[in-house]
Amino acid sequence: MLERTRPSIRRLKHGWAGFLAKGAFDEPDPRRVEASASNVDDDVITEWFQLCPMVEHLAEVAERYREAGANQVVFETGPSPELIRSIAHEVLPRLR
Repeated sequence: MLERTRPSIRRLKHGWAGFLAKGAFDEPDPRRVEASASNVDDDVITEWFQLCPMVEHLAEVAERYREAGANQVVFETGPSPELIRSIAHEVLPRLR
């Protein structure tokens, strides 16, 4: 699974994973927090983020969260209209 999630990990290391870096919550400058993302270990990222290389996996993950009692799930898509359409057509119907 790690090999299939490598592109997602690379994207997270360009900013989003910065909060996982040591000392991130003590750093007042968000630019430095984002810059520290590149130093976060891949295993730490996969522990904290649900990385789904295929849209079908999103439904499986969301269903597990629902079973655990969650009533909201956020899909971080970035500016990808194609991905948003895929989620709307392939994932959301399974969650209704």
